[in-house]
Amino acid sequence: MTTHHVVVIEINQDKISRSQWENIRKQNPKASEGAAVFCLAHLTGKATLKSLERNDFSVLRHKLKKKGKTLHKPLCRTTSCKITAYRYAEDLVETLRQSEVFVFYDNPVAHRVYIIRLENAAWKDGNKFARANGGKAGDWKEFLYVGETKLTVEERYEVHKRLVNGEKDENAASIVHQHGYEIAHDLMEEFQDQKYTIADALEKERDVALELRKRGYATWFN
Repeated sequence: MTTHHVVVIEINQDKISRSQWENIRKQNPKASEGAAVFCLAHLTGKATLKSLERNDFSVLRHKLKKKGKTLHKPLCRTTSCKITAYRYAEDLVETLRQSEVFVFYDNPVAHRVYIIRLENAAWKDGNKFARANGGKAGDWKEFLYVGETKLTVEERYEVHKRLVNGEKDENAASIVHQHGYEIAHDLMEEFQDQKYTIADALEKERDVALELRKRGYATWFN
């Protein structure tokens, strides 16, 4: 089971560039000049978390987050639920901004929810799909994968299916890479033009998958 870590990093203000300051101020128009600057990051790796706990921020990819000064441990959160992690982060950002500090959190309303049809062989692949849905293969109308993405649905499907040096892309879901065969546009009419924040997209992904199960479709979602 994947563990999700939401970490809160105080940034060394002396190292923030002019362009980074402009971006930070745009996100925090009510913040007080001279107030502390925080960043939020999502981690799933224990090694990276251990480095941050030692105040080593060089392991992070984001240029601003690399300029961290200290980890604000009382506000950090660990959970086994991805939705809980991102919802906590979004709520914490609003709470911190109300206290008039600067918070950098890149979370645009840019995520889409999508559905991919899966071949019947997905039912027997490792048994995870079958266990998640129950019953027998013949009990279900179709087999479906429900996901969310910042890409277009077509671009995300391409990532799922493509090969990189003879292997699936590291960002592809194995079940879609092996068994996905088309985008289920007909099942997406209600929300295919909608965009969400990451937490809202994850909740919508879950809700769509569970509603489809009620309607007789076997579904997989992360």
